[in-house]
Amino acid sequence: MMTAVAVISNCCVDFSINRFFLQSRATELICLKLFQLMEQKNKSIPEMKLLPQDRQNLFHAREMLIKDIKNPPTIAELSNRAGINQFKLKKGFKIEFETTIFDYYNRY
Repeated sequence: MMTAVAVISNCCVDFSINRFFLQSRATELICLKLFQLMEQKNKSIPEMKLLPQDRQNLFHAREMLIKDIKNPPTIAELSNRAGINQFKLKKGFKIEFETTIFDYYNRY
């Protein structure tokens, strides 16, 4: 980012392309800042640890999801029946089966 700022401040481009040059550098700065913010966000979210009981509950939830494929339970019902909270059910399902509950249901 400092390089992009230095290039902008030392700009000595022909006047006819100066505006486009500065716009492109400003866009570059915005993109760099967005990437920086995304990295910070990803670092600040701790990875969820699944206990053996959690994994067992997730497999049980998956079985209940496909048991009656024409009448699937809601997330709340699935969570309640499997004995796992909704947050851990959704996040854990994605970790364990590498897909969301809805996508798993649709593919099944």
